Amino acid sequence: MGRFGVLIFFVHTSYALMKSLDRMNLRRNSLFLEFYIRRAFRIYPLSVLCVLAVCAVRVPVNSWSPK
Repeated sequence: MGRFGVLIFFVHTSYALMKSLDRMNLRRNSLFLEFYIRRAFRIYPLSVLCVLAVCAVRVPVNSWSPK
């Protein structure tokens, strides 16, 4: 069941990315540049927020080991 879920995830992600590229209606050179800029602004801020949250909460490196 887990493998099927992973396959569905990849199919859905690929479909969503292709629909996103299709909606942009740009030439080939500017299409890839704008696509990666949009992806960076969508992913990078959340990753920075997650790193800051982990640092603020002081999550230990290996939380499973005894203290």
